[in-house]
Amino acid sequence: MPSVRVATYNVYLGADLSALFAVTGPDELADQVKVIRSQLDATHAGERARAIAGLLARERPHLVGLQEVARWTVAPLDEDGVAGPEQTFVDFRHELLGALAAAGCAYDACAVNENFAGALPVSERELFGVRVDGVPVRFLNTHTEAYDPAVRDAQCKELLDLQCEVDAPVILVGDLNARPEAVGVSDPWADAWTEGRGTGFTCGQSADLANLHSALAERIDYVCVRGARVLRCAVMGDRPADRTDPHRLWPSDHAGVVADLHLADSR
Repeated sequence: MPSVRVATYNVYLGADLSALFAVTGPDELADQVKVIRSQLDATHAGERARAIAGLLARERPHLVGLQEVARWTVAPLDEDGVAGPEQTFVDFRHELLGALAAAGCAYDACAVNENFAGALPVSERELFGVRVDGVPVRFLNTHTEAYDPAVRDAQCKELLDLQCEVDAPVILVGDLNARPEAVGVSDPWADAWTEGRGTGFTCGQSADLANLHSALAERIDYVCVRGARVLRCAVMGDRPADRTDPHRLWPSDHAGVVADLHLADSR
């Protein structure tokens, strides 16, 4: 049977947007925007991209699903208060791809789904087919709803149910924003973490990523498989040695998950 190594990593927007949801007026909004911009500067996107590139270069997964790959822009106002052209000041995808190439582990962005702008709750999903040693594989990357459990659960169910008739191995990776008991992975699906006897959590570092000791306290990031046997599953980006240089930040508020799989040949 052909083998494949896959990974998922929520790389973090770079700032905590939750305070925007409680804003009640323009003055408060302006204050929160300043806080967010300060967090973005403090979390050093380029530095974190290099750290994550180092982790991926170490593990060298064939397929990687990333979430929160943010592009931040500003539109400066002229003297009449009219916004000018957008200027990008953080482009995490560009930073990460460059860092991977510099690490001798270049990747192609096979599928990009730009579907989140502003500060509203959102889910994102991308789906494409690949082949591993000639065996067709369906690979899905998702980031489900964070603030409404009913919507989140419906999204998860829809994703899993849609793949029931696919005559090929299916790999679903992503941030499902729910603990294992809420996700409820069941036959014919398998949670690679459980099958691979993994240990450790994947979510919970502080918003500024500067906490001295790891604050990862729950598992909400997954590799789920159907038609594949799990050989190994592990967390990456959770060790003090994985922190960035020189600011000693955690690479993300999440840890990544990497899994080695044997695929069933359905040809």
